[in-house]
Amino acid sequence: MTIAVKPRPASEDNELNMKKVAIAVVVAGLTAGVFAETLEEKFLNPPREARPQTWWHWMNGNVSKEGITADLEAIAEAGLGGVHLFDAGCEIPPGPVAFNTPAWDEHIRFACAEARRLGLEVIIPNCSGWSSSGGPWNAASNSMKIVTTSETSVKGGTTFRGTLPLPKNTNGFYGDIAVMAIPDVGAERVLTKAGEKLTVDAHDPSNNAFEFALDAPFNATALAVQIQPSGWIGQHRAFVTVETSEDGKSWAKGGEIVLPLAIDSIIITSVQNIPFEKPLTARHWRLSFAPQQIPGSIKTCTIGKLALLNRAVIAGFEGKTFVLRDQKPYPAYPSIGPAVAKDAIVDRMREKCQRRPDSGGENKGSAVFIYWERDEAIIYLDTSGEPLSKRGYRKIPGSAPL
Repeated sequence: MTIAVKPRPASEDNELNMKKVAIAVVVAGLTAGVFAETLEEKFLNPPREARPQTWWHWMNGNVSKEGITADLEAIAEAGLGGVHLFDAGCEIPPGPVAFNTPAWDEHIRFACAEARRLGLEVIIPNCSGWSSSGGPWNAASNSMKIVTTSETSVKGGTTFRGTLPLPKNTNGFYGDIAVMAIPDVGAERVLTKAGEKLTVDAHDPSNNAFEFALDAPFNATALAVQIQPSGWIGQHRAFVTVETSEDGKSWAKGGEIVLPLAIDSIIITSVQNIPFEKPLTARHWRLSFAPQQIPGSIKTCTIGKLALLNRAVIAGFEGKTFVLRDQKPYPAYPSIGPAVAKDAIVDRMREKCQRRPDSGGENKGSAVFIYWERDEAIIYLDTSGEPLSKRGYRKIPGSAPL
């Protein structure tokens, strides 16, 4: 059977195509309008799961059902999506609803019921205060742990009989994981001699460069350093310039690494493995230490171990594994630096404003913070006040600094 297909006239094709375009434009316009209207509405009135939430502190048992209802209704009216309920102590006078008592449980149930009525979400930690998972009822074996190690060098090809040193442990808890024998494939070259101590003077950089000559060229990917800083403050660190040479006379800069000396009020005394930007190979090595120039800090730093490594290392391993939590806190920093900075700011403001600034007996004025790094200083005003963890109980709430 033969089917004859009659071509449509060109005029009809054009007319049909115009209709399709017109319909498509109308539909697209309607879709865009609906989408824009929906997006704007959702932005002005977001769903509960997209709304911000707030911390909600119950101040050491000073809580009532009337107060709970008043707080949650105000939070809902403000447009928030929920609360994170915390029990806060901070030497606040105790109230009638003590933590973890039947009265406490009753008020928690009441708060959850009120939140459900108002369409709010309630998040509750699994413990009181900041500890989250701690408490006297939690044995050390069930608490958070870190992996600790000890290392003993022995001669290969022989039988070893002896007692391996116990890794550092806290709270009387320790459990063996494994004893591993790892062949020494020349992955480390110790630069310092046994018992040798190198001293770095923060204010005399001319004596802070140390040269080492090896028997043969060594390919290094990282530097191992153990230090005993004396009185460093805050986030103190040193900048270490690494130079290499083939003859001990002509030196080439191989890079610069940052050596932390103190982190968050903790002096670092463990061995730190710090990777180089790129592998370096040389027989002669020179390391120049330049600690930060922080006014008022104690001047010296003793280096106990210094070694080149040819293996993969994790930068900041000590901080990432909480090893630093067991280190020695730094001593109270001297007041010379802050006093000099304060006098300079006060003198400058008196020169410009014709009067000396005074925060008053209650220190209600703004606090000025200064951080030094090498020859640069960062100065800023504190507009937020003390951290929440340090504010404690205030019988007369004051306005925020802003």
